[in-house]
Amino acid sequence: ATGLYPVTPEQFAQQMEQYLPLGVRLLGGCCGTRPETIAALQKMLASHTPAERLFQPVRAVCTASAVLRLDQAPVIIGGLNTLQPPVEDALSTGDPEDLLDLAEEQQDGGAAILLLQDHPAHPAVESGLRAAIPQLQGMCPMPLAFDFCTLGCLEAALRAYCGKALAFLPSADASWIQCCQKYGAATVLPAGTDPCSAWESLADAGVKEADRFLLLEEAFLTLPAASLTQRKARLDALGVPAESLLATVPAHVEQGVLQTLLDWGVKLFLLDAPSPAANDILNAGRS
Repeated sequence: ATGLYPVTPEQFAQQMEQYLPLGVRLLGGCCGTRPETIAALQKMLASHTPAERLFQPVRAVCTASAVLRLDQAPVIIGGLNTLQPPVEDALSTGDPEDLLDLAEEQQDGGAAILLLQDHPAHPAVESGLRAAIPQLQGMCPMPLAFDFCTLGCLEAALRAYCGKALAFLPSADASWIQCCQKYGAATVLPAGTDPCSAWESLADAGVKEADRFLLLEEAFLTLPAASLTQRKARLDALGVPAESLLATVPAHVEQGVLQTLLDWGVKLFLLDAPSPAANDILNAGRS
């Protein structure tokens, strides 16, 4: 408030010196600095080399107040679709109050992320998304994921969302990927029958590895065991991390399939309503 530091330039430089072993690269002060302060800091830096910073990107999404890691314990994504009248009304009118009960049901069922989807026959409305999402975030603690039919709705949702979201894309089209990068969203691409091609598409588009996710859809998971093993081997050979795989599984998934995914190291599961048996397996995977 006074514009003056209660320390000498030399003392200031000594205090800054303690940050160098932490790898700090930008050092300085605010309105209390004087030419003598900067000169003392420069003199100190001339005889020091900042430590190397070891930065390890993590897979995560967040709200304004909390971060959810996606590379540790299994995480369930619960979905709400505009085929459900309360969801369609909320994403059209901008009033999310009717969504809260549905969101709480998902959370009570074990979901840690809430996915908002629309349907071509019941599309979301951009103005409704811009109004509904900030209100929904104020009442629902879960991070959000988005899966919309139009690029305009995805951009409206990401622009209104406070935090880092998951964005489900219909394809590797450059305009969709650029939208995700613009707003810092993690990108989920359908893996189809050749996940390696989908992974390379995201890499070629410049998506950071920590923001790349492949969606293994239900049809993929019903392939013969030998085919699944072969495709997993190809992913391993390409260096695709298991925690980048997201599996869409029915509520009453075959326990053997779910256990196989956990054995692979898959961390993300999209379930509308987890069954007790599925929850038991996922809870065992979390421990």
